[in-house]
Amino acid sequence: MVQDTHRPKSAPDEVWAEVKAAYLGGASAAECCRRFGVGKSALRARAARERWRRCDQIWVPPVALEPWDEGLKLEQEVGGNLDRLDFCDLSNVAISRMMRAVLHGDAAAVMRWHRVRLIMDAMQTEVDTAIEADEAAVFAQENQRQRAAWARKVAEDALDNDGPWPPDPPRFVPDNPDHPDHPDTVFEPGPARPAGSPSRWAETAPSHHTTRGLTTPPP
Repeated sequence: MVQDTHRPKSAPDEVWAEVKAAYLGGASAAECCRRFGVGKSALRARAARERWRRCDQIWVPPVALEPWDEGLKLEQEVGGNLDRLDFCDLSNVAISRMMRAVLHGDAAAVMRWHRVRLIMDAMQTEVDTAIEADEAAVFAQENQRQRAAWARKVAEDALDNDGPWPPDPPRFVPDNPDHPDHPDTVFEPGPARPAGSPSRWAETAPSHHTTRGLTTPPP
């Protein structure tokens, strides 16, 4: 097997010990690379693997949030109860953090929070679509039930010779006053019977009448 003789060799351990001492002493990664001839990616990989921390770096807990962070404020408002949050609320948090990342010049954070915002918006749309479908199903069922009740009432009124003029079928409206189909009254009034007009029974009754079993023409 032919060995790759052009592959760069790693610096010896003695050199890395000097690099570590200089880096922990406050030297920047670029300065350490220039002084000891090591690659910056190799230095950062070794520093992360061996947990190097420079003396001028302040320890910060992971995922630390500032006291004025929008997400932290929102969590305090709901008392940590995630059921009280909508995805649109989380989208607003992502927008705020994205804007702050723009001010700080952190392009990677800008793209990261932009993707988070798109995910939250998509999930909110999915929830809204499911809610609208459920409301439409309830609306259709209630409308069908009330129309069936109206049909039974018309049939009962037809048994009376002088029954009331049946109105148009009632239209079901939701209880929510903000619904676009919600009028001031629960049922829209049907058309009134014109004065002097015959009843529905009179319109459908035969034009002859029977007296003592004999059929005689009307007068």
